Amino acid sequence: MPQSNAPELKLTNAPLHSSSFRSSIPDGAVMDPSKAGAIVAIDAPELLAEVTTALEGLGLIVAGCSSKEELAVFMVASIERPEVQVPEVVVLDACLLCDAGELVELFRRAGCLDDIIVILPESWPRGVTPAQLEDTEVLQAPFPMSVLVEEVARRMTPASVRHF
Repeated sequence: MPQSNAPELKLTNAPLHSSSFRSSIPDGAVMDPSKAGAIVAIDAPELLAEVTTALEGLGLIVAGCSSKEELAVFMVASIERPEVQVPEVVVLDACLLCDAGELVELFRRAGCLDDIIVILPESWPRGVTPAQLEDTEVLQAPFPMSVLVEEVARRMTPASVRHF
């Protein structure tokens, strides 16, 4: 995709210290990772609810996180509990990646880097993909919800669908 003078996402190479994430969320506040085929991490509550509802409406098993800290706790639990399957698809607001080298490392350790869909803000220059995200599926807000649902559904397997 074309490059420009668009701001870069400032990802750090900080070491991973999973225990640092645990104290930021009260016990029991994170959805059980074993119940999620997709995780949606968006800091805007209305959009998080809209995306989660749209994906659940298709019968997908979805977990929602509204902050970097909550997402990190979720990913640490997914990595540290061998009986838990890591979510197949991660839908991630680009703002949650800023200064979030620890999250990138968690995604790498969990094997999720190939299954991330990043949502760029409306203010981002159209047609420009941040250099760090060139190999990632990127959607720019605003976008039709049907486009996001289709992108997530393409990456899911039958194991991620609710059994009624």
